Amino acid sequence: MSNNNEHLMDATERKQAKADAKQARRDAKHGPQKAKRERKKLNIGKKIKETGSELKKVTWPAFPTVVKKTGVVIAVVLFFLVVLFGIDYLLQFLHKLLLTGSL
Repeated sequence: MSNNNEHLMDATERKQAKADAKQARRDAKHGPQKAKRERKKLNIGKKIKETGSELKKVTWPAFPTVVKKTGVVIAVVLFFLVVLFGIDYLLQFLHKLLLTGSL
């Protein structure tokens, strides 16, 4: 029985050695750039996984709170739209008055 386990271990080690040799040949053929790209892909995958993990920790607000705060944002934007439109209209009127000299 133990002889069989040793045989399996040897097969696993051979498989790993074969994979390592294949990777070494690939790196030698394509240079360090390919290895960098592969590491970069792994880093991007790791970042995405970490981001998902962090998003699960976030305490999201309740829907009524979101609706209320969205209403506040829209109201403030509309208020400043009216204020800036009024200032623009006033400056345009003064500019026209300055250029023509009459109303």
